[in-house]
Amino acid sequence: MAIVIDTLQAMKALTEGGVFTQAQAERIVDVVAEANDDVATKGDMKELRADLEILRRDITIKMYVSTFSAAAFVIGAIRLMGI
Repeated sequence: MAIVIDTLQAMKALTEGGVFTQAQAERIVDVVAEANDDVATKGDMKELRADLEILRRDITIKMYVSTFSAAAFVIGAIRLMGI
């Protein structure tokens, strides 16, 4: 979710003091609006944390399964060799 800005009000504020021309003010507002699309919100971060927690859980499960499988293989190999 992006932050909503009043672009017309922003352009007026930039041009009122005579510091920026209309074209400059428009470009500044465009750049800010474009940058605003890349801003992560608290909701985005919360969703990312949830996704990372799921990945962490999945990796942990796969690690235990791999460890158990390796141990089972070694035990089976030892029994086949008759040790």
